[in-house]
Amino acid sequence: MDGFLIAFLIAALEFPTVIFGAALVVVLCFWLLVLTGAVDQRSFDADLDTRAAGLGGVPVAVSVSLIVVLAWFGSLGGSLLLLWTGVTGTVRAALAVTVLAGALLLAWWAVRLLVRGIRRYGLAAHRASRGRTGRRRGSRRPGPRTASAGPVPPTRTTRSRS
Repeated sequence: MDGFLIAFLIAALEFPTVIFGAALVVVLCFWLLVLTGAVDQRSFDADLDTRAAGLGGVPVAVSVSLIVVLAWFGSLGGSLLLLWTGVTGTVRAALAVTVLAGALLLAWWAVRLLVRGIRRYGLAAHRASRGRTGRRRGSRRPGPRTASAGPVPPTRTTRSRS
């Protein structure tokens, strides 16, 4: 078991994985700031449009965070395979760059499929439960009705079946 932990640490601290590891630290710090309320999760939505990459429909922070996490795991797996094959030198460097690009592309592809599913199933159901006003159907307006808010609409009366 100790050999696996050492291989894991070596793979996590070597070339392709360490780049995604640094990005993962940034993502974790961002979400900690969101949890404390110091930053809004939609902070980057005005700065970056992800629709061209097929990631529109969810906040930018969510899609980028998922890409970083999945790319880190993919890069770690590829680095472990490189470590266990024992390849060295220029061939290892070329394979490490391939692992970097492959992990990033696979993560983008997976997040793109996930976002497409969220858009198709999650938001469609969410929008269908809303009326023209943007409120849930059958929901009351927030706050008390006063004379300044206009006349109070008549309440529905239920007929008793006798």
